[in-house]
Amino acid sequence: MTEQILLSRNPSADAADPELQLCVFKVGRQPYAVDLMRVEEVLHSPEVNPIPSAPSFTAGVLRLRGSIVPVIDLRELLSIKSPPAIGPKCLICRVGRRRVGVMVDEVGEVMRVRRSQLTPLPSLVAPGENPHLVGLAGLPDRPALLLDLKSLLRMKAGIPGPR
Repeated sequence: MTEQILLSRNPSADAADPELQLCVFKVGRQPYAVDLMRVEEVLHSPEVNPIPSAPSFTAGVLRLRGSIVPVIDLRELLSIKSPPAIGPKCLICRVGRRRVGVMVDEVGEVMRVRRSQLTPLPSLVAPGENPHLVGLAGLPDRPALLLDLKSLLRMKAGIPGPR
């Protein structure tokens, strides 16, 4: 059986339609997904130190193995009004050459999908206003909004490109 599966695979088809691995998480009740290659680790009980007079989307900073990492509150950045979860998580993400902490309510699964399985958002949903929402990933009964962290941070938080 394994040989049949291996023999039936077409390497050129895999190259034309690569498999993506996405980290799925929730903010409020909405599932989101980001490219797993951006996520370095998940902190389950982060000690975030608030910064006085910082923008509202800034949760603060945390110390991680000798480095100071800025932490963004994704709930605030995406204007999500539902109450925050008890025990939020922090995704430590690589955005360009920067490390950024992203506070989320819940971290779910690693989703594997083919690029061809991603569904673009309808033009009414994101006609240039939400370029950080790339599309939908996942099963029809459990779709996750695919988020472009670099675009979101550049647009909403004013964080410049890679340094």
